Amino acid sequence: MEDMEIMARKEVKIWEGSHAGIVNISNVAYVLTNERLITTFGALFKSQEDIELMDIRKIYVDQSILDKVSNRGLVKIYHKGGKMEMDINNPWEVKEKIR
Repeated sequence: MEDMEIMARKEVKIWEGSHAGIVNISNVAYVLTNERLITTFGALFKSQEDIELMDIRKIYVDQSILDKVSNRGLVKIYHKGGKMEMDINNPWEVKEKIR
């Protein structure tokens, strides 16, 4: 996502990250602002999904023992329009930032 778009909306970037796998094959990137969570997919053909923070209903973190050791996990976000999952580093920190 372009920083200019965030500035035009007067949003403040809180966190930025990507898929936590060894290789980010799907080229997924995340940007959390004070208003929304933006997910961008794809390398050649890009698509973007925005979730307004006020539409988020529940947030869960799933971690296996191996995930705990490597400080990564799956953040599950249930929102007004459905469900989204982010496999990221520092999942507990990101969960708190979304709240």
